[in-house]
Amino acid sequence: MSAPTAQEFYDQQNYSEAVTAYRSILEGQPADGVAWKNLGLSLVLTNQVEEGVVACQKAADLQPGNAEIRYGLGYALGAAKRFDKAIDEFDAALYLNPQN
Repeated sequence: MSAPTAQEFYDQQNYSEAVTAYRSILEGQPADGVAWKNLGLSLVLTNQVEEGVVACQKAADLQPGNAEIRYGLGYALGAAKRFDKAIDEFDAALYLNPQN
């Protein structure tokens, strides 16, 4: 049996392990926007909100046209109580993917 992946930890709501696993992934793949977003959300969900916002912002900087990443940044900003900026990111996500 293989070790759980970062996404499996996230899906199992084992966010502390997901943080560790995503950080490991990013050591070898620092331009992986989705991994940055998932690290950010995992950090938010372990009450490391400010660090989560930074990681999600890094993801958005790497892939500004990715609606899922922009939504993730909006979520992190909302958790940080930066509601105006969160709304801007949710709007951007909707603009990029109006079907979702």
